[in-house]
Amino acid sequence: MSTQQDLKTTVPAIPPTDGSRGLSGTEVHQRLVQYGPNAIAEKSISPWRQFIVKFWAPVPWMLEAVIVLQIVLGRHLEALVIAVLLAFNAMVAFLQELRAKDALALLRKTLHVSARVLRDDRWQQIPAEQLVPVIWCLLICCFQAARWLWISRRSPANHCRWTQGQASPPMPE
Repeated sequence: MSTQQDLKTTVPAIPPTDGSRGLSGTEVHQRLVQYGPNAIAEKSISPWRQFIVKFWAPVPWMLEAVIVLQIVLGRHLEALVIAVLLAFNAMVAFLQELRAKDALALLRKTLHVSARVLRDDRWQQIPAEQLVPVIWCLLICCFQAARWLWISRRSPANHCRWTQGQASPPMPE
């Protein structure tokens, strides 16, 4: 299946736009209402749940089974040592994950992603959250142009199946 067929089946139907003028303010507002902002919603998980999850994996299960077996066999000291090591490991993993999330939150706070778009006959710099689905056309075009450049360096342009003998990459209709 070709890339264009994949995109047609996965991307929702988007009304056509005038590539020379860009979107109008009302079209942008309608698409923001319809599709929502270009952002990923963050899920908040309680710290206790994050800590308890550290005990829910194959290795902790194995150690928990060993703790139960040690208690059944009457080796309470060994069971206690394994339980303390298991809890210590979970605490270290929890603290590392907490520090990584704090670093990621700081990075997200300081990193402002923006894009240059054509809206209302003017090129504008906007925050990435305000991008609407029409931008996919530009990304697809850039992907095709990049693919053409990569292929044209490997083989002559008249043998390239993407350019079909043209001197420039095919542009979307």
